[in-house]
Amino acid sequence: MGADMSGQKAFILEHSLVASAVFGATKIWQLEEILNASHIELGAEVIAEINMVHSRYPNPCP
Repeated sequence: MGADMSGQKAFILEHSLVASAVFGATKIWQLEEILNASHIELGAEVIAEINMVHSRYPNPCP
């Protein structure tokens, strides 16, 4: 099984600029991880930290 990426998926699902998210799952554990991410609520402190990094690196793949 891969590393738990639920927090990252939760951020994508919660981000105000994301209208929809498409995830590909070829294994049951991947689908379970994606479904579990939809139940994670990121705290204000985590969102603030993410936004701080994003403001510093708005385009991480120039």
